[in-house]
Amino acid sequence: ATSEACSASDSATVDVINRSYGLVLTKSADRTSAFTGDTVNYTLYVENTGNQNLTGITLQDVNNDGYVTLPDYPTTLAVGDHFEVKYSLTMAETDPAGDYEFKNTATITVNELPEPITSSWTVDVTQRVSALTIEKASSVSEAYLGDEVTFTITIRNIGNQPLSGIKVTDALLGYDSTLADALEPDPIGTLNPGEEWSVTLK
Repeated sequence: ATSEACSASDSATVDVINRSYGLVLTKSADRTSAFTGDTVNYTLYVENTGNQNLTGITLQDVNNDGYVTLPDYPTTLAVGDHFEVKYSLTMAETDPAGDYEFKNTATITVNELPEPITSSWTVDVTQRVSALTIEKASSVSEAYLGDEVTFTITIRNIGNQPLSGIKVTDALLGYDSTLADALEPDPIGTLNPGEEWSVTLK
């Protein structure tokens, strides 16, 4: 009897993928300029761009006035997932009054990354100013008794806010009316920044 040797082999390949932790934080708002008293709406966008889940997520937002109280948000984020945090802030007046930059910076930390990630947004805040000028001019500087003299009253909005309910009174000329009345020239009810209105009287 004879015997024959038998052999067999097999192999398997494993692709080794490096662990990759990735995180994106983007802060945005619906405007870059505002007046005092205006509301600015902010959005924080957070996305897991790595190939590992992220845990222990902590978000903070700091501005001129201190820390912002944020709405609830997830503390874990699976691969490829994202979430948004939305909130609103009112631009406050300053003392003394004046224009200023309102900057706030969001910071996010996770257990898997050693350093925090930040994103900022700045809004240029302008103090509301309501102001006007009124000028009265005559058609001549000298006149004889019985001469006809015309007068022009001009109102200008020199502030940065629309003005309404403006009333003009001139007791000498017997004039008492508002800009919304049916006057000549064509009446206007609101005087926008930079606009002027005038009326000529005899």
